[in-house]
Amino acid sequence: MRLPPFVTRNVGWKLVSIALATLVWLSLRSGVPGRLRHGGTVSLPRQEVSLLKSPSDTRQFRIEPAAVDIIVGGEAEVLERMQPEDLTVFVRMGRGTLPPSTPQPVQVHAPAGVTVLAINPPEVTISLAGTHPAVSAAQQDKP
Repeated sequence: MRLPPFVTRNVGWKLVSIALATLVWLSLRSGVPGRLRHGGTVSLPRQEVSLLKSPSDTRQFRIEPAAVDIIVGGEAEVLERMQPEDLTVFVRMGRGTLPPSTPQPVQVHAPAGVTVLAINPPEVTISLAGTHPAVSAAQQDKP
C-alpha cells in the first residue's frame, strides 16, 4: 500500500519537529520555568468597589453591582501573606457633571508581586443615589 504524498514529503523536517516538541514538553514537565511551578492563584469573592471622585463633589452615588469577584496570581509566599484589604478595588468617576451612562471599568491596585488575573464583572454602572441607573436626568425632573 502506498502512502499519500503529504505523509512522505519532508519526512526529515517532520521528524525534527516531533523531536523538538518532545524536548519542549519534557523541559516544561520537569519544572525548568520555576515561576510556573511555584506560583498560584487566589479567588477573592465579593470585594467592595469604591468610587473615586472629586473631593468637592458631595453628591451620593450608587454602584451596581457594589461588589466584584477578583482572581489574583503570584508567588505562593506572597499570596499567603496577602490580605483582601491589601487590594484597592475602584472605579473612576468621569469628569462630567452627571455620572456616565455607560458601564465603567473596574480597576484594581494590588501589592507588589501580585497580578490581577480576572475581575468579574469587569464593569459597573454608576448612578445618583435614589435613582435607577437606566433613568436619565431629564426623566428625574418630571413629576
